[in-house]
Amino acid sequence: VKLASYQSVVSNTAGLVSYWKMDGDFNDSNGTNHGTGVNGASATGTAKYGTYSGSFDGTDDYVSVSHNTNLNLTTVFTYEAWVKRAGGLGNNKNIIAKNNLSSNITGAPTWYFDTNNKVNFVVQALEVIGGGNTAITDTTSWHHLAITRDSSNNWKWYLDGNPDGSVVKSRTVTANTENFYIGTGA
Repeated sequence: VKLASYQSVVSNTAGLVSYWKMDGDFNDSNGTNHGTGVNGASATGTAKYGTYSGSFDGTDDYVSVSHNTNLNLTTVFTYEAWVKRAGGLGNNKNIIAKNNLSSNITGAPTWYFDTNNKVNFVVQALEVIGGGNTAITDTTSWHHLAITRDSSNNWKWYLDGNPDGSVVKSRTVTANTENFYIGTGA
């Protein structure tokens, strides 16, 4: 998976916690949640926007962002990413996780591609919340992915700006002290 950089945020940034452009590094352009590439993850791939994107080998590359309480998004949140799948189809591939990499922490959030190549969200050891309806199997195009959860427990998935799934579930996402990971298994 390649995660694209953004040249600029064009929408309202009120409440924005972190913003990783991945344009040559894994620094947080919005704050102090800077990341470090692990096992060869680089910010040098071909980008959708900007000059570079995050590039991961599909096996063990990822970005590690040290724990910060502001990354414990537990009630109302939106995650967004530009992704271009480079392979690894048919395998679980995390987009983001605030979880222990060797054993799941109950209640920890993970946004990922499932074995059917659909984008899902799981609250670890408790429940798969649900996911998008569309399998993303093409390895030549960039796709904009988003998931939102509002104060009424409406979970919504978006693919390229279009609604791609929704569910109402009140499952608790638990705050934890683990690092925030981008691209684990991607």
